[in-house]
Amino acid sequence: MSENELKALISVILPGHFSRNHSKCDLQEEAIRWLLANGLHLSHEFTLIELDDGSYAVVTIENRCDCCFDRSLIQRKK
Repeated sequence: MSENELKALISVILPGHFSRNHSKCDLQEEAIRWLLANGLHLSHEFTLIELDDGSYAVVTIENRCDCCFDRSLIQRKK
């Protein structure tokens, strides 16, 4: 992910926690921490959309990637 994509992702998954002073490495660490805390794999597929003004939006509906599919199966079994 590019730094701009990471900023968009963090602003959606951790609203209010984004600071312009974070490095790309810091943003990656926050994204990884969030993924693991939410039972998702590091290979989780986020859907990012680049808008006309060059900014990004994140589609928050669960993707059908392997970790979301696995998680939905686990939740159904409980």
